[in-house]
Amino acid sequence: MHKVQFRTEFVKGVPKFINWFPGHMRSTLRQLEDELKKVDIFVEVRDARIPKSSRNPELLATLPPSVKRLVVYNKIDLTNERKAIELIKELHKDEKDSRGKEVPFLHLSTKKDTNINKLLTFIKSNSTAEFKTVGSWIMIGGFPNVGKSTIINSLRSKDTEINHNKKSGARTGGVPCVTKSISGFRIITDPPTYMCDTPGIIIPKIEDPIDGLKMCACHNIRDGIVEDETICDYILYTLNQ
Repeated sequence: MHKVQFRTEFVKGVPKFINWFPGHMRSTLRQLEDELKKVDIFVEVRDARIPKSSRNPELLATLPPSVKRLVVYNKIDLTNERKAIELIKELHKDEKDSRGKEVPFLHLSTKKDTNINKLLTFIKSNSTAEFKTVGSWIMIGGFPNVGKSTIINSLRSKDTEINHNKKSGARTGGVPCVTKSISGFRIITDPPTYMCDTPGIIIPKIEDPIDGLKMCACHNIRDGIVEDETICDYILYTLNQ
Protein backbone atom coordinates (compact mmCIF):
# COMPACT_ATOMS: atom_id res chain seq x y z
CA MET A 1 0.00 0.00 0.00
CA HIS A 2 1.28 3.44 -0.92
CA LYS A 3 2.14 5.50 2.15
CA VAL A 4 0.79 9.05 2.06
CA GLN A 5 3.40 11.72 2.74
CA PHE A 6 1.79 14.61 4.57
CA ARG A 7 3.31 18.08 4.70
CA THR A 8 5.48 18.79 7.74
CA GLU A 9 4.95 22.55 7.57
CA PHE A 10 2.43 24.91 6.03
CA VAL A 11 3.99 27.44 3.67
CA LYS A 12 1.82 27.73 0.55
CA GLY A 13 -0.17 30.97 0.40
CA VAL A 14 0.72 32.06 3.94
CA PRO A 15 0.17 35.84 4.25
CA LYS A 16 3.06 37.88 5.72
CA PHE A 17 0.64 39.32 8.26
CA ILE A 18 -3.09 39.95 8.61
CA ASN A 19 -4.33 43.48 9.12
CA TRP A 20 -8.05 43.81 9.85
CA PHE A 21 -9.10 46.46 12.34
CA PRO A 22 -12.43 48.17 11.47
CA GLY A 23 -13.04 51.71 12.73
CA HIS A 24 -15.60 50.71 15.38
CA MET A 25 -12.93 48.58 17.11
CA ARG A 26 -10.63 51.58 17.43
CA SER A 27 -13.40 53.74 18.89
CA THR A 28 -14.41 50.93 21.27
CA LEU A 29 -10.87 50.69 22.66
CA ARG A 30 -10.98 54.44 23.38
CA GLN A 31 -14.36 54.12 25.15
CA LEU A 32 -13.29 51.16 27.26
CA GLU A 33 -10.87 53.21 29.34
CA ASP A 34 -13.75 55.17 30.91
CA GLU A 35 -16.28 52.34 30.96
CA LEU A 36 -13.93 49.96 32.76
CA LYS A 37 -13.76 52.34 35.74
CA LYS A 38 -17.43 51.54 36.43
CA VAL A 39 -17.26 47.73 36.43
CA ASP A 40 -16.41 45.18 39.12
CA ILE A 41 -15.41 42.27 36.87
CA PHE A 42 -14.04 41.89 33.36
CA VAL A 43 -14.90 38.57 31.70
CA GLU A 44 -12.55 37.89 28.78
CA VAL A 45 -13.89 35.31 26.33
CA ARG A 46 -11.49 33.18 24.30
CA ASP A 47 -12.18 30.42 21.79
CA ALA A 48 -11.48 26.99 23.31
CA ARG A 49 -10.40 25.72 19.85
CA ILE A 50 -7.56 28.26 19.70
CA PRO A 51 -6.99 29.15 23.39
CA LYS A 52 -3.57 30.72 22.87
CA SER A 53 -4.27 32.55 19.61
CA SER A 54 -7.51 34.13 20.90
CA ARG A 55 -5.80 35.92 23.79
CA ASN A 56 -5.81 39.68 23.12
CA PRO A 57 -2.97 41.60 24.85
CA GLU A 58 -4.21 44.90 23.35
CA LEU A 59 -7.53 44.50 25.17
CA LEU A 60 -5.94 43.33 28.43
CA ALA A 61 -3.66 46.37 28.44
CA THR A 62 -6.72 48.62 28.91
CA LEU A 63 -7.79 46.96 32.19
CA PRO A 64 -7.27 48.96 35.39
CA PRO A 65 -5.66 47.04 38.30
CA SER A 66 -8.83 47.32 40.41
CA VAL A 67 -10.97 45.25 38.02
CA LYS A 68 -11.25 41.54 38.80
CA ARG A 69 -10.63 39.24 35.85
CA LEU A 70 -12.06 35.96 34.70
CA VAL A 71 -11.08 34.16 31.49
CA VAL A 72 -13.77 32.05 29.83
CA TYR A 73 -12.83 29.51 27.16
CA ASN A 74 -16.06 29.24 25.19
CA LYS A 75 -17.18 26.68 22.58
CA ILE A 76 -15.58 23.78 24.45
CA ASP A 77 -18.23 21.55 22.80
CA LEU A 78 -16.47 22.08 19.45
CA THR A 79 -13.23 20.53 20.72
CA ASN A 80 -11.93 17.22 21.99
CA GLU A 81 -12.95 18.34 25.46
CA ARG A 82 -10.48 16.31 27.52
CA LYS A 83 -7.47 17.37 25.43
CA ALA A 84 -8.65 20.98 25.19
CA ILE A 85 -9.02 21.29 28.97
CA GLU A 86 -5.54 19.83 29.49
CA LEU A 87 -4.09 22.37 27.05
CA ILE A 88 -6.01 25.25 28.62
CA LYS A 89 -4.76 24.33 32.11
CA GLU A 90 -1.18 24.18 30.84
CA LEU A 91 -1.44 27.52 29.03
CA HIS A 92 -3.08 29.15 32.04
CA LYS A 93 -0.34 28.32 34.53
CA ASP A 94 1.47 31.59 33.83
CA GLU A 95 -1.63 33.78 33.39
CA LYS A 96 -1.30 36.59 35.94
CA ASP A 97 -3.15 39.87 36.43
CA SER A 98 -1.46 43.28 36.77
CA ARG A 99 -0.90 42.61 40.49
CA GLY A 100 0.80 39.28 39.85
CA LYS A 101 -2.14 37.17 41.02
CA GLU A 102 -3.41 34.10 39.20
CA VAL A 103 -6.37 34.78 36.92
CA PRO A 104 -9.29 32.34 37.41
CA PHE A 105 -10.70 30.61 34.33
CA LEU A 106 -13.60 28.43 33.19
CA HIS A 107 -14.31 26.34 30.11
CA LEU A 108 -17.80 26.96 28.79
CA SER A 109 -20.40 25.81 26.31
CA THR A 110 -23.59 27.79 25.88
CA LYS A 111 -24.90 25.10 23.55
CA LYS A 112 -24.60 22.39 26.21
CA ASP A 113 -25.08 24.73 29.20
CA THR A 114 -21.63 23.74 30.50
CA ASN A 115 -20.49 25.85 33.48
CA ILE A 116 -23.00 28.68 32.93
CA ASN A 117 -24.08 28.25 36.56
CA LYS A 118 -20.42 28.38 37.65
CA LEU A 119 -20.04 31.66 35.78
CA LEU A 120 -23.11 33.01 37.55
CA THR A 121 -21.72 31.93 40.92
CA PHE A 122 -18.41 33.68 40.20
CA ILE A 123 -20.23 36.89 39.25
CA LYS A 124 -22.42 36.84 42.36
CA SER A 125 -19.42 36.17 44.62
CA ASN A 126 -17.21 38.89 43.16
CA SER A 127 -19.53 41.80 42.38
CA THR A 128 -20.89 44.17 44.99
CA ALA A 129 -23.27 47.05 44.33
CA GLU A 130 -22.43 50.27 46.18
CA PHE A 131 -26.00 51.45 45.58
CA LYS A 132 -28.77 48.88 45.06
CA THR A 133 -30.64 51.15 42.66
CA VAL A 134 -27.57 51.33 40.41
CA GLY A 135 -26.61 47.68 40.81
CA SER A 136 -23.27 46.08 39.99
CA TRP A 137 -21.76 46.04 36.53
CA ILE A 138 -19.76 43.38 34.71
CA MET A 139 -18.07 43.77 31.32
CA ILE A 140 -17.54 41.00 28.77
CA GLY A 141 -14.99 41.29 25.97
CA GLY A 142 -12.77 39.40 23.56
CA PHE A 143 -12.28 38.61 19.88
CA PRO A 144 -15.18 38.87 17.39
CA ASN A 145 -17.47 35.83 17.20
CA VAL A 146 -16.26 34.06 20.35
CA GLY A 147 -19.81 34.01 21.76
CA LYS A 148 -19.93 37.02 24.10
CA SER A 149 -23.53 37.98 23.31
CA THR A 150 -24.68 34.36 23.48
CA ILE A 151 -23.11 34.05 26.94
CA ILE A 152 -25.08 37.11 28.07
CA ASN A 153 -28.32 35.56 26.83
CA SER A 154 -27.46 32.26 28.55
CA LEU A 155 -26.92 34.08 31.85
CA ARG A 156 -30.18 35.98 31.43
CA SER A 157 -32.07 32.74 30.78
CA LYS A 158 -31.27 31.56 34.32
CA ASP A 159 -33.32 34.40 35.87
CA THR A 160 -37.07 33.76 35.64
CA GLU A 161 -37.90 37.42 36.34
CA ILE A 162 -36.14 38.70 33.23
CA ASN A 163 -38.04 39.20 29.96
CA HIS A 164 -36.62 36.57 27.62
CA ASN A 165 -38.00 37.66 24.25
CA LYS A 166 -35.42 38.02 21.48
CA LYS A 167 -35.65 41.81 21.29
CA SER A 168 -34.70 42.26 24.96
CA GLY A 169 -31.53 40.15 24.78
CA ALA A 170 -28.14 40.69 23.19
CA ARG A 171 -28.06 40.43 19.40
CA THR A 172 -26.22 37.33 18.18
CA GLY A 173 -25.03 35.99 14.83
CA GLY A 174 -22.61 33.55 13.25
CA VAL A 175 -20.36 36.22 11.72
CA PRO A 176 -17.82 38.62 13.24
CA CYS A 177 -18.85 42.12 14.34
CA VAL A 178 -22.60 41.68 14.93
CA THR A 179 -22.13 43.88 18.04
CA LYS A 180 -20.77 47.31 17.10
CA SER A 181 -21.37 49.38 20.24
CA ILE A 182 -21.25 48.97 24.02
CA SER A 183 -24.64 48.13 25.53
CA GLY A 184 -25.86 46.88 28.92
CA PHE A 185 -28.17 43.98 29.83
CA ARG A 186 -29.59 42.89 33.16
CA ILE A 187 -28.45 39.33 33.90
CA ILE A 188 -29.56 39.00 37.56
CA THR A 189 -32.62 40.60 39.15
CA ASP A 190 -31.65 40.26 42.82
CA PRO A 191 -29.14 41.64 43.54
CA PRO A 192 -29.42 43.85 40.43
CA THR A 193 -26.51 42.90 38.18
CA TYR A 194 -25.83 44.09 34.65
CA MET A 195 -23.40 43.03 31.94
CA CYS A 196 -21.90 45.32 29.30
CA ASP A 197 -21.66 43.69 25.90
CA THR A 198 -18.77 45.03 23.83
CA PRO A 199 -17.84 44.76 20.15
CA GLY A 200 -15.28 42.07 19.39
CA ILE A 201 -11.78 43.52 19.23
CA ILE A 202 -9.01 41.87 17.24
CA ILE A 203 -5.28 42.56 17.42
CA PRO A 204 -4.65 45.53 15.05
CA LYS A 205 -1.83 43.78 13.19
CA ILE A 206 -1.53 40.00 13.49
CA GLU A 207 2.19 39.42 13.03
CA ASP A 208 2.05 35.60 13.25
CA PRO A 209 0.34 34.44 10.02
CA ILE A 210 -0.46 31.00 11.50
CA ASP A 211 -2.33 32.67 14.37
CA GLY A 212 -4.18 34.67 11.74
CA LEU A 213 -5.13 31.55 9.78
CA LYS A 214 -6.44 29.94 12.98
CA MET A 215 -8.61 33.02 13.60
CA CYS A 216 -9.89 32.91 10.02
CA ALA A 217 -10.70 29.20 10.36
CA CYS A 218 -12.67 29.89 13.56
CA HIS A 219 -14.44 32.85 11.92
CA ASN A 220 -12.97 35.50 14.24
CA ILE A 221 -11.94 37.47 11.14
CA ARG A 222 -14.28 38.61 8.38
CA ASP A 223 -14.52 36.52 5.20
CA GLY A 224 -12.45 37.82 2.31
CA ILE A 225 -9.46 39.11 4.31
CA VAL A 226 -7.63 35.87 3.48
CA GLU A 227 -8.55 33.73 0.45
CA ASP A 228 -10.95 30.87 1.23
CA GLU A 229 -8.66 28.38 -0.54
CA THR A 230 -5.78 29.25 1.78
CA ILE A 231 -7.94 28.85 4.90
CA CYS A 232 -9.37 25.52 3.69
CA ASP A 233 -5.89 24.28 2.81
CA TYR A 234 -4.65 25.22 6.28
CA ILE A 235 -7.56 23.32 7.89
CA LEU A 236 -6.69 20.27 5.74
CA TYR A 237 -3.00 20.56 6.74
CA THR A 238 -3.98 20.78 10.43
CA LEU A 239 -6.26 17.75 10.20
CA ASN A 240 -3.47 15.79 8.48
CA GLN A 241 -1.14 16.59 11.38
